[in-house]
Amino acid sequence: MRWDFLMTTALFAMGAFLFTAAVFIFSRKEKILGIRLVGALAAMNAVFMFGYAGFLLSDNIITKIWLNHVQYLAIPFFAALWYLLSRQQKTGVHRFGWKAYIGILAIPTLAMIANFLYPATEVSSGTWINHLLFVSHEVAYDVDFGSGFVGLVFEKGVLYYALMGFSSLLAGLSFINYALLSKKSEGMGRKRVVILAGASVVAFLASLIPLFSPWTALIDGMPLFTGLFSFLTFLLLFKYELFELIPQAYRMIFYENNSPLLILDRTYKVISVNRVAKEFFRDLHPDLDRAPLSSFQAFDPEMMECVRERKSHEWKFPNSSPERHYLVKVMEIAKNGGKATGYTLYYEDITAHKNQLKRMEYFALYDDLTRIRNRRYFFQLAVEAFDKAIEKREKVAVIMFDLDDFKEVNDIYGHQAGDSVLHDLAALISQELGTDDLFARYGGEEFIIFQKNTSIEDSAKLARRLCAVLNGHVFAYEKRMIKTTASFGVSGSKKQIDRSLDNYIKQADDALYQAKTQGKNQVFVHSETNL
Repeated sequence: MRWDFLMTTALFAMGAFLFTAAVFIFSRKEKILGIRLVGALAAMNAVFMFGYAGFLLSDNIITKIWLNHVQYLAIPFFAALWYLLSRQQKTGVHRFGWKAYIGILAIPTLAMIANFLYPATEVSSGTWINHLLFVSHEVAYDVDFGSGFVGLVFEKGVLYYALMGFSSLLAGLSFINYALLSKKSEGMGRKRVVILAGASVVAFLASLIPLFSPWTALIDGMPLFTGLFSFLTFLLLFKYELFELIPQAYRMIFYENNSPLLILDRTYKVISVNRVAKEFFRDLHPDLDRAPLSSFQAFDPEMMECVRERKSHEWKFPNSSPERHYLVKVMEIAKNGGKATGYTLYYEDITAHKNQLKRMEYFALYDDLTRIRNRRYFFQLAVEAFDKAIEKREKVAVIMFDLDDFKEVNDIYGHQAGDSVLHDLAALISQELGTDDLFARYGGEEFIIFQKNTSIEDSAKLARRLCAVLNGHVFAYEKRMIKTTASFGVSGSKKQIDRSLDNYIKQADDALYQAKTQGKNQVFVHSETNL
């Protein structure tokens, strides 16, 4: 049997597997400690295996030497990468300083360069600098290994012994790192670290063996050993994270998320939904399996356009009581920055946020105590109404009133009682006003009313009615009866508007002052004669 063919087949197969593993590792985005070093180990082992497999198959001496050069793109760096990996696991540091890399990679790099300087000729030639790693080579045969097998062995140079000694040192230091790490590890993690420490011992012994022979082995089992070494490392360090833990975590995050989540393919069809989404769309869209996104138009007309443009949008759940609002986020799924392969729709419940905004907007416009318009909002609406009245040549009127001796209410009954009176008063006055009348708390216990398309005479009648209503009303607070009155000031245009809104408000305020000075609990109109 041609054992050389069988071995090369195994080497090519393992090399292909490790190359695939390296591509897989470098394509991962998880920030797992040491994952890049394991990927480098896998890639270098693939190079080593492909190079040695070609070395075994070739019968040409020069080709064999060049294939040996290929192998030494990887061989010198195995121990260095293994040590860096152990140091990363021990310290938890993802990257080291450039000085550390120079110190660890200097000798392996010199060995790689020295191997390329070795002459690719049938008879060894060149100066001393060409023979630092290997001094010479000889053709050798092994009929038992394969009929017609032609091998090549190299006499080791001083740099070769330096490389193997340095590799043994790094393997020993790796064992120390893993041994120290095992003391801080627990459970399954500790078992894995102990196995890696044992692998470091094996690597240490394997680095010592070449030191006892001046020639390289005719049949080298190191490619198979280092390949198994890389696979074991990959399996022990990252099996659970890459193949079990992370995918399970992703699935758990998706299916157990408290927000509705949908996954679409590139044709905008639903291919997966989480548990919450099934319940969420139960009445809106009972059959989500492979449903086209266009079927969502019935209850969310903006959906299709927003997904195509990769933008989020706000959406109110139809016929919900109380109202429920969601922010529908669109996340593109793409491989390595390429074209989209799918989309994720995430429904974020923003009901509380929307309600908070409404409350903030309400308190920015309305008085917190009386629940009627505040002074700022009153002026905003009154200015708009005043300008329209000018355009339509309508009359306007302003009523200002202030509670009489309200300080006594607070002093006698307490401020909470006073607040209750103000609240009930605002509700009482609101019932007496028309829908177009603007009513607001002007400040403290002072209130203002703006009327459009109303004569000053009609406004004065309203003020007198309100004065009478307050005079005859008793406010109740914790079974205590509280009476209060108010003084009113009225101003307005007699024919058409001939001055500013601020001027009319000042006239009403002046009239209110007159009502106060003339005895309170009455109405005073800003005019030549009291109407």
